[in-house]
Amino acid sequence: MNEHRHFVHSDFPHLSSDEWDAVQRMVESVGTDIVGAMLTTLDVTTQRASIFAFVQREVTAVHQQNNLLMQQIQQRQDVVVERTQRPEFLKLEVAKYRGSESESLLRWLVELEAAILARGIKDPLMQVAFAVSNRAEKSGRLFNTYPIIRVSTRMTYLGT
Repeated sequence: MNEHRHFVHSDFPHLSSDEWDAVQRMVESVGTDIVGAMLTTLDVTTQRASIFAFVQREVTAVHQQNNLLMQQIQQRQDVVVERTQRPEFLKLEVAKYRGSESESLLRWLVELEAAILARGIKDPLMQVAFAVSNRAEKSGRLFNTYPIIRVSTRMTYLGT
């Protein structure tokens, strides 16, 4: 058949408007020759079945494209959620403890513990490192764990 042949809906009155719209999309998709052969050689039932199969493929393709877009959107949202769910911590400063009589060890420990909580430091070794970093060089005893610092302070100042 000639590629420039135009089909007119009135030549195929058995097809509904929706079916005819599908035929026009078929022409764009597979070409005039194939659609012309379908319309001129197949019986009405087979024409409708072919049109229906074409529409089903279109719908499936649209669903697949939508699913792909939804997956891409979900992946982007997951990245955004990961970024936004990261907790924000305060960076409280703690005065250096020097161990002089005018300084309160208990007050320094309370400030230190508040800073550790505010910074979200959960690892015991990191807690010790933070505590040690907030002591002046000649401040007396060294502790190897933060809980020992707290127990020692309670025993010294609270007598428990």
